[in-house]
Amino acid sequence: MASYDRQFEIVMPTFDRVMRMPVEVSDPLLVLPTSTSPLALIDGELLQFNATGKWARATDATIPSYFCIDERGDTNVQASKRLTCVVGPSMFINTLVFDTALTTLGAKVGQGTCTVSSLSRSGLVAASTNFVLGYIVKTAAVNGGGRIQVHVTGL
Repeated sequence: MASYDRQFEIVMPTFDRVMRMPVEVSDPLLVLPTSTSPLALIDGELLQFNATGKWARATDATIPSYFCIDERGDTNVQASKRLTCVVGPSMFINTLVFDTALTTLGAKVGQGTCTVSSLSRSGLVAASTNFVLGYIVKTAAVNGGGRIQVHVTGL
């Protein structure tokens, strides 16, 4: 399981019980850790399928988004250009990739642009009428490590 120095952690169910999908990325630079244009993806950032069926950084809050994960020990991500995302089922996650204005227990969350370490990322923001990914079950103030805990209601 991921440690607190990671941006994303699956709390429940155990990692072996979640469905993961490795799919090619739309731009190989997204998986290059040193890339600044486009900005390389980080653990817990949200992705969506593009028109060609490849992963792309999430930009549309009205359709499902999926959390990208760094599968520990997978050393061929850059060579294969395939990145793994969690595609279900319902789960509890801790993440640092969220809008810091999310401070209400039970608030609905969806995809949007947030700032992580002064960089714009595709993460969790307050959802109103858009696609709801889940609900806050622990705010950053009580969860420790500056992360929120979200019940993802199934993707």
